[in-house]
Amino acid sequence: MKKNILLSLAIVLIATSISAQVPKPITLYVGGGITKPTAMEYLDEYWKSGYNLNAGIGLNFLPMFQTVIKAQYHQLPLDKDELGITLPIELPDFRAVTIGLEGRFNMANPAMKIKPYVFGGAGIAITTFSAFEAEALEGTNIAFTNLEDANKFYYSFGGGLELKSFLLISIYAQIEMIQIATEFETTQLIPFTVGIKF
Repeated sequence: MKKNILLSLAIVLIATSISAQVPKPITLYVGGGITKPTAMEYLDEYWKSGYNLNAGIGLNFLPMFQTVIKAQYHQLPLDKDELGITLPIELPDFRAVTIGLEGRFNMANPAMKIKPYVFGGAGIAITTFSAFEAEALEGTNIAFTNLEDANKFYYSFGGGLELKSFLLISIYAQIEMIQIATEFETTQLIPFTVGIKF
């Protein structure tokens, strides 16, 4: 009798361990954070850090590898202080929407509570500037030709940490570098994002 109980417990523990290491076929990501511009003429000089929103659908093929279909939105405000603007006029915000595919590699066993990961991907970036009044750029080095909308190729890479919290929800924090192949000079954004995975 005692042997049967011990055998049953062993089977339950093994089954639980195996199920903990087998990922769900599909996971969802939702997050947001801060985006800092670090390259492209004028952008890192005259536009401040802004915010980002992102969402993704992860497709699990292997316990430690995942393919993610991801969309991000970034918005950066013009730095009025840097340009010496005091008038209440409409200023051009920089906006970027990226839609792409990335591969994500978990660097720890799926059953662990804290998991570091790295990722990289590519896709299409849509960059735009919001409507603004011409007076906003008078006396600056910013040319109107530098504020044209564009659809360009981008690639990105980064890393982060995932913390399993409760039930099937995990919290993640990551940093990423996005390179957009804009004309004349590459646009570079560094978003820091915190979100949930479920």
